[in-house]
Amino acid sequence: MDIDLIVIGFAMAVYPVAITFFILIVASKKGVQNGAGFIFGWLAALAVVAALTISATGNSPPAGGTSPSTGILVAKLVLGLLLLGIAERQRRRMRRPRPLLKEKAWRARLDEMSAVFAMGLGAFFQPSVLVVTASATITGAKLSSAADYLTLILFGLLSVSTFCPWRSMSYCARREALRFFGDWTDGLIGTRI
Repeated sequence: MDIDLIVIGFAMAVYPVAITFFILIVASKKGVQNGAGFIFGWLAALAVVAALTISATGNSPPAGGTSPSTGILVAKLVLGLLLLGIAERQRRRMRRPRPLLKEKAWRARLDEMSAVFAMGLGAFFQPSVLVVTASATITGAKLSSAADYLTLILFGLLSVSTFCPWRSMSYCARREALRFFGDWTDGLIGTRI
């Protein structure tokens, strides 16, 4: 369980859709509060999934060779193949040129977004395939030592590790951070903030 959750946490940390949303949220007027709300929503959703998984199994993994154990292995295999399919689809999409987009109305609404809404975005813009994979990994584990609980906490912290530098940058040097985010999102989205 240890290595599996660490690898899944790292994969969640570099999930580009969530990083993009987070950067756009942090670049808004209430970026510091909304960034904290996004991180809190992300971690709260992971905690709920882990708690539901542990309570559903009664903290006792299925015995090897039984149908639930085989089902978990099949689910992990199917999810792994699904991730490979998604990666191939993304690789093919990267070759196509994208036209520059006009500034949308939703970008103006980012400045008025509340921290509660940012928490909802953090909870629902997680890579669902990786969350389900983590859940399947937790299903096959028995939490019996402090190291097991520490692994779960490390998994959660690792999954938000890429958000923390962006949030710190926006908090410490607001004007410079907004200029940087503006330049960065120009290349990302094709318009100015």
